[in-house]
Amino acid sequence: MILLSQIKIKERQRYKCLDCGSTFSIRKSPLHHYSQSFIFNTVKNYVSESVTLRALASRIKASKSSILNWLYQLGEKTLTPLEVYQVLKPTWGDILLIDAKFTGSFVVMIAVDHHTGDPFHYHLCLKEDKENFRTFLTTIKDKFNYQPKAIVSDQGRGNSLVELIREIFPEAIHQLCTIHFSRFVKMTVPKNKKGKFFITNKMFYDDLSKIFNAQDKKEADNSFKELLSKKDIYNQKYHKTILKSLTLTYDLFTHYLLYPFIPKDTNKMENVNRQLERRLKVTDNFKSFEILNNFLRLWFIWFRFQPLKNPINKNNNNKSRLNLAKVETNNINWLKFALNRHT
Repeated sequence: MILLSQIKIKERQRYKCLDCGSTFSIRKSPLHHYSQSFIFNTVKNYVSESVTLRALASRIKASKSSILNWLYQLGEKTLTPLEVYQVLKPTWGDILLIDAKFTGSFVVMIAVDHHTGDPFHYHLCLKEDKENFRTFLTTIKDKFNYQPKAIVSDQGRGNSLVELIREIFPEAIHQLCTIHFSRFVKMTVPKNKKGKFFITNKMFYDDLSKIFNAQDKKEADNSFKELLSKKDIYNQKYHKTILKSLTLTYDLFTHYLLYPFIPKDTNKMENVNRQLERRLKVTDNFKSFEILNNFLRLWFIWFRFQPLKNPINKNNNNKSRLNLAKVETNNINWLKFALNRHT
């Protein structure tokens, strides 16, 4: 007769034979074998829905690590932005929007075509520096063959982006985003209503607003001269920082007044950023560079295939951004396409 002494080990019942001393366990249930379609649907839902990893794992009764493994595996097979371009051959306009977004320990550089709102390229990196921007911009020019008449962006750290755009796209008109500058001002100038310089700061805001709300270049130039004439009043360190930055880049902030076809901000880019930020927020940001990169490959393809809802131009309602770039997407399953299995 074999006597068993029960030894509890985490998640498994272990037994020991008192005759021979060998140990063994009895599997209570068979391992799960998930079908390919089940894995596809799980990854599809995780990419496209605002659902946390824990909630999705609970819903489908699978482990979180399994979902991340599936995401990684399918992401490895997913077409890169350049491969998407080579397959679909979209037709874009000639105004390029550029921005960089921080997500956890990483930076995502994004390129959007202004006319279609299509985020056709991204570059994931560890920091927002000149070399990463150089890689990003040269890929857009040389690999995507994008030759913009105008580029709208922020300044980049230490005006690095301004210098690179001038070097890589010398023929393009560069417009600096007025929304980014407005945020910079709001972060730099104190907001305390009881502060000593509250009234002075309010005047400073008003004088800056006159420049960016001007109806033509002459009005903006006059408002800028008026602002500079008040340097003795705006003499705090933060005033000087803003005035120095604006003086160096004033012409780049007012190109839209000379060329009406150029937008003065990256609003269409902000829509992409908001939706990506909302999605990444519920993922608690990926800690792995590889998993985040694979997620972004899938997410950007999903986003480009999604029909627009209530756009400003009503003629674009229910059209995807790729539709606007003259690509027929209505009969293509975005995930099958992403995995290069479209028919």
